[in-house]
Amino acid sequence: FFYPSVGLSAVITEMLKLPDWVDYLKVRGSFSSVGNPYPRFLTYPTYSYDANKQDWKSQTNYPIGKLYPERTDSWEIGLDATLFKDFKLSGSFYYANTYNQTFDPRLPVSSGYDKLYVQTGYVRNYGFEAMLSYGHRWGDFSWDSSFTFSANKNEIVELVKDYVHPETGKTYNVDKLELKTDEGRGFGKAKFILKEGGTLGDLYTHADLKRDINGNILIDDSGNVTAIDNAGDIKLGSVLPKGNLAWRNNFIWKNFTAGFLISARLGGVVYSRTQAMLDYYGVSEASADARDLGYVLVNGRDKVNPETWYGVVGSGTSVPQYYTYSATNVRLQEVSLGYTIPRKLLNDVCDIKVSLVGRNLWMIYSKAPFDPESVASTDNFYQGIDYFMMPALRNIGFSLSFKF
Repeated sequence: FFYPSVGLSAVITEMLKLPDWVDYLKVRGSFSSVGNPYPRFLTYPTYSYDANKQDWKSQTNYPIGKLYPERTDSWEIGLDATLFKDFKLSGSFYYANTYNQTFDPRLPVSSGYDKLYVQTGYVRNYGFEAMLSYGHRWGDFSWDSSFTFSANKNEIVELVKDYVHPETGKTYNVDKLELKTDEGRGFGKAKFILKEGGTLGDLYTHADLKRDINGNILIDDSGNVTAIDNAGDIKLGSVLPKGNLAWRNNFIWKNFTAGFLISARLGGVVYSRTQAMLDYYGVSEASADARDLGYVLVNGRDKVNPETWYGVVGSGTSVPQYYTYSATNVRLQEVSLGYTIPRKLLNDVCDIKVSLVGRNLWMIYSKAPFDPESVASTDNFYQGIDYFMMPALRNIGFSLSFKF
């Protein structure tokens, strides 16, 4: 804007003047660069004692020379505002790049070693977080409500590019990396595969049932179906959610308090190895229903014996397509009730608050046969996998607090 008759400060003041319904506005931004250490003992051979063989064994990874810390550069911009006195709005957008990661890309290495760690890789995360809240008081009654939403996009920009092998001098480029195979940890034929352009949570399989040229499952004259292990990369989905929602409400009336929280996860998939094995042994509800019906309907028209069907798709390693489920779920995450005994009833000694809190009380919506939010391991590449995990629990607690 250009105002020739006024000074620059007046122009800026006019441009930044807020409407009457905006009570407060703050714009914020930040940049940070964080380094994470690399794993120990990568620069020289070490020895560990094998108690089973009662002997010392050498480290199996090739000792690499120059090492640099993993680096994450992130940018964030956001705003906080108060509108119409009772509404508060907060939001932020972030963009982060992580590079110089240390991992094993399965490159060939000389005898005496079976791993060669490299420092490369480039992963990008970006997304936004937003919260809208409302709070008001009417005499002895008050209500506070807040709605939050967050979404994150994960992308593998680069795995290994123009890496020069320290032994041979050969240049390697890797745009695909299988991180998990059938190692008896509940994956069966499912595995995580990293690809440029994909995410760190992409779940794949190479297994499928034999099909005809139209994509229908082949059923032979004896009514059997056949599993194959060379069907190519079949993507089951990503175990990472597309977004998360939460709606919290708190109510106060005189000395009584109450509140509840509803949370939701949107998108992503989970894989249940447990369900496959239960079907295989015929002890699941699905297999019982199929036995009562007398068949499993395949291709929309063909009837297959339940024992034959589940003996293939739910066998020792299973066909993961039939045990991959949407991770979308909505639940009543928390409910709380409380009462504060006022100080005046206790000779002004203290306030006593009595509360009853329940968590994970009701799964309102879920298609998976287990809690999609349950985590069996902290391993980055074991998320979304159910292998005879303990079931999720409903918790109810009682608290008593004193305020002097």
